[in-house]
Amino acid sequence: MKDTNQKSKGLKLVDIAKDGKGVSKTESELPPSFRRFFLSLRNNLGKLLTLNILMVVGNFPLIFIIIALAGYTQSEYMLPLSDAFQNIGALGAGNALDPSDMAQYAVYGMMHNTLSPTGWTYLFYAIGALSLITLGPVNVGAVYVLRNMAASEPVFTFEDFRGAIQKNWKMALPVGVIDTLILMLLVFNVYSMVASISSFFSSFMFWSNLVILCIYLVMRVYVYLELVTFDLPISKMIKNALILTLLGWKRNLVAMLGIVLLLCFEIFFLI
Repeated sequence: MKDTNQKSKGLKLVDIAKDGKGVSKTESELPPSFRRFFLSLRNNLGKLLTLNILMVVGNFPLIFIIIALAGYTQSEYMLPLSDAFQNIGALGAGNALDPSDMAQYAVYGMMHNTLSPTGWTYLFYAIGALSLITLGPVNVGAVYVLRNMAASEPVFTFEDFRGAIQKNWKMALPVGVIDTLILMLLVFNVYSMVASISSFFSSFMFWSNLVILCIYLVMRVYVYLELVTFDLPISKMIKNALILTLLGWKRNLVAMLGIVLLLCFEIFFLI
């Protein structure tokens, strides 16, 4: 008599109890190098794509800010290009314009399109302000998953992402707020000084803020990495991040150049 407990291999499509692929022995034995990086990138490409989707969904308020800044919620109207147009608007009132008046209208009367915020614009900005709350926890979850990938440890993207947020959200919230405010301040300083670098002081302040921004972009990575690894106050995490940034400047410089290269590559395709 045929044993009814015997399982048919032909009908068994998926075995959920079977061990996964795991980390290859070659990858785990290699020292930190470009070869190991690209090998890890190949093995974890699907997980990285999933992680990026989780980051986009988790930081959904930023989508509303992008839409508002792009002008989709603003109304368009025509406005004189020069502020001096209002001073010549009454020229020739009730009389025929002479050649000098016509020349002034030609110079100062040029019009251009401009955008005016609407109620939807302010609503989208208000929703976008929620990114102050979402940025910290989402970054903590992403950094935890990336840390495990870099260490060649087994990674379950969604479970690890969610678990890291649940464990560290109390510290991630204030760190995310501080991180966002510092980034906004530095970006605003650099942007506002671009048009006024003619003088020595303005030029000095512009390049100083730009260097500080570049240093902080590297520091913030160490801050979130310390957050998911150690139990430290925020002040010590920032101090340690600055020390690690300066001590490992060669490694960080290569990483920064790689990020800039990828950004240029993306901008090229967008244009």
